[in-house]
This record gives sequence, structure tokens and C-alpha cells, in this order.
Amino acid sequence: MASDEESIVRDLMRIKGMTELWDSQNKSLAAGLLSTDHNFVIIAPTASGKTLNAEFAMLQALRRKGKCLYLVPLTVLQTEKEEEFSYLHDAENYQISTKGDWRNADVVITTFEVFYRAALLSPRIVEHFNTAIVDEFHILYDQNRGFNLEKALTLLRELNVRIICLSATFENQEEIRGWLESELVTGGERVVPLICDRINLTEFPMSEKKRKLCAWLLGSKDKQPILIFCSTKDYARSRALDLCSLAKEVIDSPPKLRAEMEETISRTRFTSLEEDLYTCLCKRIAFHHSGLDQRLREFVIEKFKSKEVDFLFATTGLAYGINFPTKTVLLCDLTFYQEGRSIDVPVYLFLQMAGRAGRPQFGDKGYAYAVITTESDVPRAEKLIEGKLEEAISHISVDDLFKKAILELVYSRKSQESQIVSFFENTFYNYQSLQRQGLVRFDLKEILRRHLEGLIAQGFLEFLGAPGYKLTDLGNVTMKFLFETFRTYVLETFTEMNRYITEQGEVKTDFDLIYKLTKEFEGARTYKIPRQRSQTVEDFYRVRGIPKPSHAEYSAYAIFYGWMENKPVYEIEEDFKVYGSALENVADEMSKILDTYERLARRKRLRIPVEFQVLKDRIKFGVTKEEIPFVKLEGFGRITVKKVSSWCNTVLRGHPYRYRGDMLSVLIQFYKAKNRDDNFLLTTLAERIENIGQVRAGKIVDLVKSSIG
Repeated sequence: MASDEESIVRDLMRIKGMTELWDSQNKSLAAGLLSTDHNFVIIAPTASGKTLNAEFAMLQALRRKGKCLYLVPLTVLQTEKEEEFSYLHDAENYQISTKGDWRNADVVITTFEVFYRAALLSPRIVEHFNTAIVDEFHILYDQNRGFNLEKALTLLRELNVRIICLSATFENQEEIRGWLESELVTGGERVVPLICDRINLTEFPMSEKKRKLCAWLLGSKDKQPILIFCSTKDYARSRALDLCSLAKEVIDSPPKLRAEMEETISRTRFTSLEEDLYTCLCKRIAFHHSGLDQRLREFVIEKFKSKEVDFLFATTGLAYGINFPTKTVLLCDLTFYQEGRSIDVPVYLFLQMAGRAGRPQFGDKGYAYAVITTESDVPRAEKLIEGKLEEAISHISVDDLFKKAILELVYSRKSQESQIVSFFENTFYNYQSLQRQGLVRFDLKEILRRHLEGLIAQGFLEFLGAPGYKLTDLGNVTMKFLFETFRTYVLETFTEMNRYITEQGEVKTDFDLIYKLTKEFEGARTYKIPRQRSQTVEDFYRVRGIPKPSHAEYSAYAIFYGWMENKPVYEIEEDFKVYGSALENVADEMSKILDTYERLARRKRLRIPVEFQVLKDRIKFGVTKEEIPFVKLEGFGRITVKKVSSWCNTVLRGHPYRYRGDMLSVLIQFYKAKNRDDNFLLTTLAERIENIGQVRAGKIVDLVKSSIG
């Protein structure tokens, strides 16, 4: 080993407090990690020291005046890695960025998607980055995340950046080695052993299974904290409540916990879902799923990380990468629903979930269990425990994803057919297809031709002849939305929006538009609470010929007649039986979709009525039409505005004033009746409206005065 290589290894071992290297590190160094500039794929179990290999390569690149990319699948991992690599700044004075500071940072930590889109649109921003670490490489198994990872790797190959992939598991290793033209390092053992087993509940009657599982959890003091994966949001919540009903221990300061939750979501009244979460947290139990406000999801994660939660019930979104202090993982459901059908949990996903257990800094042993509730679960559990991985396949083969990749290239001005072909020739899809072709010859150009024709037929592309391909108005609007939001909507969603605008021939501003968008865009919908029905919602849709309204129908009603009327979210959940906690996140998504709807309408040269901006504001802020001017004031949210509105209703529109008109009009009338006395209006508002205060009252006075002119 050369002297500079030795110094890198020695310095990092000193920083990490290590006295000897682990197996995966010895193997990587022996294979030329620091003595060559080859690409590397390092496959070793979770917590077996893979990351230090990446750090060796990063430090070497930095000391040679290069720059490094560190790519992760989730934004939450960026902060973790920034903290983990802080020594690069503290000891070596290198600049680390999680904000995409491509120009000034020495190390940029970002997600697969952000890197791909930034580098695709502006390749020069990464021209000084000569090493890329790709963490959680086994994400290639996952359809949407794997699709983005494959494109990012393809782009890195085109840019001639050295690639070092870190993966906990991978089956078809030789294919990956061949595709990336890399050295392959495998093996190594977890520093913290992971024991995989089953919890067999088949001998108990159905009525007893839940209680037996809860008893097992509560009796496993030596295995806590425990992360319990569930197949649905409802299961995560109900199982947490089941355990909560049997648990006796209560934390010391429930009032403090409640105050923390109130501060997190900026309100004091909780939805029933949030009340359930609070009840559970009081007994060191929690649940996590997309029905919760995003801020509460982050709150739960922090509580689990800080060991204030012993049992966390979650959907599979927490399976990837987050470094939890988990000692035990339970997989409660061995099947889940995907695209309307039940499928077995794949081995790769189970191993990913199991990998959350037994981290080096949190204990000396980890456990993972598959819960068996029926006889049909027995072979499923055996397959998962055996751990024989499925082979990874390229998800670019999915028609909709293939087409999106084409549109992304044209959007980035790679519009010539030769440029499109060149990109796809470098994909894992092309390499794998050529390796596996049998009697039927794989023809990439023919497949591309078919998809290009499909995109033209769908209205996303047009062919210009020698200049190549060009995005249509629909194509441009669609790609702008997808690049800005990182959403995974299928392209047909946008063709349906385009069809709807064309058929209507005008920009809609009523309930029908919200309903249409909620039907088409899943991210713009909150979910109906299972097994609960609202008579109000049911009657509304029955008149419209929809006898069995489901998630989209309930959500559209809750948004239009609840959120946009500034009803409290706890009231919306109670009255309309939807998850009210997530409504703010849903409204934010709907706002972005309405922007896209407007862009497409403008491309069709349709008139945008004033009422459409009113609709967008009401969706964005969750207020009535008359409340819009107030919610735009600094420091005003929908809850504060509701208090102002209520005061106007009960006082200024009541006896003795009986003013008429919207909120601003009645305030102007009141102001004029008091001889335009600024101080009187300020004092009245500050003293009479709950928690309004002098500062916010002053802003209302300024609004009233400016409206008079």
C-alpha cells in the first residue's frame, strides 16, 4: 500500500476509534479501492462496515483535489450522513452540502432523483465531481426508487464519474459487476448478529391472535425498542391501540408531550387519529403512516430515535435506510396489496426491513421475526427466513417508466434519436436484456421506436424530422410538474387532465374540477377511514349516481366542503370520516396540480377567470373566499383567520352593529363608524379576539386602511 493510501486508512481508523479493519474493508482495499480508479460494488450485510470503504475513497478523492457525490434514496438520510461525515469539515476543512451547492461544496449529499435531474439538465454542474458513492444500492429492487437509481447510475457512467456502490444484499451480482464494469467485493459479517425467526400464532383462535402478539411484545423487554411493519395504515394504527390498551406503563409527563405535539402541528385540537397517537405515545407506543401530518411523522421518528418510544408500528415506508435504535423488527403481514391484488412480501423487502434491527451503536444483538397467523403463512415465512433473494430486474422495462425516461431526455434537450439511443444503451435494462436474450433477439432501437410512437400518439411528443423530437404543450407541462415535485403519477393521469380540459372548453372553478383531480391524482387525496361512513357524504354522491363513494369521493368532499370552508381538521375528520391530519399535505399537492392545470389551460389559450385564483388560494390556505386577504398577512394561518372571522360574525354582523358584506367590508364599516381611529381598532382587535395580539392586530388595521385607499 502506497504511503498516501496508508495515511488515509490510518487517519480514518484514528477518527473512528478503530484498532483493526473489518472483513469487507480488508477485501475492498485488497481489490484496489485506493490503488486503482475502478468502479466498485461492495455487497455486505447491514452494519458490516461498508460505509468506511466509501469514506476511504472519498477522503482520497478530496485530498487529490477532487469532489465527491454521496447519493442516498431518502432526504431524511442526507442529514444523517452530513452528521456522520462532519469530521471531513472539522478535521480536514472540507465543505459538505445537503442543499445542492454544486459550485462551492467539496461533498454534496443528495438523493438519486435530485442528482439525476440536476445533472441531466445542467451536466456542467458536476464536471468537477470525480467520485460518486451510491448508498443503499439494493434500492434497485424497488420499482420507482430503482428506476430513479438506474437513471442516475447511467448518467454517472456517461459523465465518467467513478462509482462506488454500497449494498446490503443483491442476487444477480455478476450482471451488476458487468454493467458497471466494476470490481465486486462481497462478504463480511454484521458486527451485530441478526437472529431471524418466526412467531407462530396458528394454534390460537382468531379472536386470541392479537392478544397473544401483544403479550409477546410486552413480555420482550430484552428485545426493545421494536419496529413493527404492517401492510396498511389501518393496521398500523389499530395494532398500536391494541397494544396500548394492554400496556400499563405511562410516561412521566403527558402534558409536556401534548404541548410538544401541539407545537409541532401549530394547533391545540387534535383529530381522532392524532388523539390516538397521543394516547399511544403516553405509553411509549407510536404509529407512523401517510395519514398523519408530515410534521407528526417526523415527530414520531425523532421520538423513536431518542428512545422515547419502545414500540413503533409503521407501514413499509420506514424500511429504507433510516438509522434507528431498533433492536427487533417484526413483519406482521406476509402479504400486501399492490395495484388491487394481494402479493407475497418479497424477500428483498423483508431483508431490508430486518436490516433496521441491530445497529452497532445501539446494542450487541438484533432480531427479526415473521409473524405467522394462518397455515398459508408458513411457507411464506420459511421463504423469508431462508433469505434467498429474487433477481433484480431493470424497471425501465415498465412501459410507463420507459416513456418517462424518454420524455426526461427530450426535456433536457437530448432530442436527437442518437442521443436517446446512446443513453439507453448505457442502462442496466439494455445490458441485462442483451445478456438474457434467447431465441428472440433483443432490439433496443425497435423498442424505442415503439415507445416514441406511443408518446406521439398520446400527445406528449412530436417528431420534427432532422431536428429530432420536441415536447408538445402537454409534454412540457407534464415534465415541469414531474421534475418539480418528484411524484410518480403515470402519464395517463396527465393525458386524462388534457382530455378533460379539451372536453370542457373552459377553466372550471367548481367542485367538479376538484373531484376530477382527486380521482386522477392519488397524492391529492386523503383517505377515508376504514369501516366508517359519513351520511352527509353518502347522500351527496347518491344524488349524483355514485352509490358507493370511496377514497377519492370522500376526499374531494372533505377538501371542498371542509378544508376550503376553514373547518377545523378535527371536525372534518369527525364529520366526513377521512384522515384529517394529512389534509394540509394533501392541499399542498392539490395546489401544485392546479398550477399544472392552469399551465395546460393557458397553452390552449383558454381564459383564466378571476374565480380560478380564488379557488387556488382557498385550496392553498384552507379558507373561505372572504378570508383570503387575511390569511395572506404575515403570521396568519387558517386557525387565526378563523378567530377573526368568528368575531366578525358574532360581533360586527350581530346586535347592535348588524353590518353586511364580507369580513373586510364589515371591518371597514366598523373602522369608519369609530371615526377611523387606528388605536381604537387596534386595541379592540387585540383585546377581543383570542390570541390575536398587538402585532397581528396591527396588520389587520393596515389592511383595513389600505383597502379604503
